[in-house]
Amino acid sequence: SNFGNSLSPGDTYGDRGTSPSRMRINQLGQRLQNLQVGLDSEKNVKSEFFETKIRQIDDKITKNHQISEEKFKLLKDQIGKLQEGMATEIIAREILDERKTKEIKLVENNI
Repeated sequence: SNFGNSLSPGDTYGDRGTSPSRMRINQLGQRLQNLQVGLDSEKNVKSEFFETKIRQIDDKITKNHQISEEKFKLLKDQIGKLQEGMATEIIAREILDERKTKEIKLVENNI
């Protein structure tokens, strides 16, 4: 009698977990655990790779945005200067037109 033990007739107290099927289950469990660790590692590597790529793309976008802002600021400044120059030119032409009109009236009055 085994006194309530769950041992099979071929099992002894010292090698209870070393039956071929138990060893096979342990091997498969270890293999499954190794696969899971490998998958987790691969997932982390891919995740880090994509995070790095996203960071690089974000950096490029930020840099391009800054460059574009600088270009547009420069263009805006140049347009402002052109508008000021045109306004000055318009005023100068109006003054010239007034002078010429006065000169013509003076000449007409003297004739």
